[in-house]
Amino acid sequence: FTVYDEEDQIQVIKECLKELNIDDKRFAPKAIAYHISSAKDKLISPRQYSDDADDLFKEKVAIIYNMYQEKLNKNNALDFDDLLYYAV
Repeated sequence: FTVYDEEDQIQVIKECLKELNIDDKRFAPKAIAYHISSAKDKLISPRQYSDDADDLFKEKVAIIYNMYQEKLNKNNALDFDDLLYYAV
């Protein structure tokens, strides 16, 4: 497997935004990456994050988080937070 660094993570998030036709000026990739990282640090899965999303931004992050994980899995990749998430 490959470990994605922050630059790789942002690139994948930008791909997700583009595929979903979401404006990356309105939903900043770094902010989304922060929320995904924070969720993973708390061992919150994409499904759990989606269930708890209580505003528009979090709803979008939930969709992107799920797509982001699918892309990582497809590319046989992990990000740094996954190393901790799967170690637990």
